[in-house]
Amino acid sequence: MYSHADINLIKSFIKSWEKVAPESIQFERLAGLSNVTWKVTALDGLVSPASIIYRQFGDNDDIIDREKENYVFTELAKKGLGPSYYGGDENIRLEEFYESRVLKPSEVNNRIIRRNVAKSLASLHKVQLDGLDKTPMLLQVLEEGNLAKVVEEKAGRDIFSNVEQEWLREVLSLISEDEISYLKEILPKKEKSVVFSHNDLHSQNILLLDKTQKLVLIDYEYSGYNYRGYDIANFFNEATIDYNVTEYPYYSLDLNKYPSDSDLIDFIKYYLFFFKFDTKKADELAALNDEDYLKKFIQEHDDLEAFNAEIEEIYEEVKVCAMLSHYYWVLWSIVMSKNPEVQFDYIHYAKKRFEVYQKLKEDYYLTEYSQVQMIILDE
Repeated sequence: MYSHADINLIKSFIKSWEKVAPESIQFERLAGLSNVTWKVTALDGLVSPASIIYRQFGDNDDIIDREKENYVFTELAKKGLGPSYYGGDENIRLEEFYESRVLKPSEVNNRIIRRNVAKSLASLHKVQLDGLDKTPMLLQVLEEGNLAKVVEEKAGRDIFSNVEQEWLREVLSLISEDEISYLKEILPKKEKSVVFSHNDLHSQNILLLDKTQKLVLIDYEYSGYNYRGYDIANFFNEATIDYNVTEYPYYSLDLNKYPSDSDLIDFIKYYLFFFKFDTKKADELAALNDEDYLKKFIQEHDDLEAFNAEIEEIYEEVKVCAMLSHYYWVLWSIVMSKNPEVQFDYIHYAKKRFEVYQKLKEDYYLTEYSQVQMIILDE
């Protein structure tokens, strides 16, 4: 719950609100698993901003580097790639509020929305932040072992039921030396595969603005350098999960909602187009809606065969990163588990995502992805 202390804290950062009466300040709780987030509105209508986002950070300092997060947030705000920053500290942050709605998981199946997400992601991946370590996040997780140590410590506490302990024994195979060696072996190896990444891209972290219908990516607490395929894979992985479930375990997972290969390749095609080219020279609306226009533009500005080869390259990276996405969120879920303030079964969630990870790993062994019929631009 919020209190008068929260109101006073907000007023200390938003000077235009200093004279607004406490009873004229309205709090509306927003969805989220990691943090407690509120839309806060000054109801008298005479101040600007009229509404803000008030974010109270969760107890996840073992996973989130708050100093790095605030650096990323302020830098992206300067570049126009995220909300404005109104202030904060190690416990809270005040952000610009957009009149908007979050995307629905089902909208991943909307071709134009999906292509616009690819465009937004390409803009993000082109960002250079010199204040950050360029080592990919997933490589850090595997090499440094810090997250694995936190997971092992949490799993060893006497707070889990017998069934949960049985699940944890199975899931902890993920931090074995053999598993880590296997994952390091299949990581993308090319320098161009490493970009500044969101690392938690899903529909709930994408806003559709009311006035302009522009998409804005939000919630950069996990961001940092990583493999370009990770954001794409995570976006599609999350399309299979519904968090708006009111009954235990408070989510559902349906792998049938994972996009087809043709949809995935369509996303990669547009991602690569907006990443590679100066789109000021292109008609963006035509590119998003007319594949013949897109093909002609690429032929005039690049080698179509090389463009197709890079689509396939990213496609294969996404297939690897789909496993790695599940891997990371399994470990994250164990660390986040048993929070009495959150009505969500993280251990059940970890077990389910572990099962999907195992399935994808098995499929990876059995399938020669290079032989998949690529649905790309025709020569």
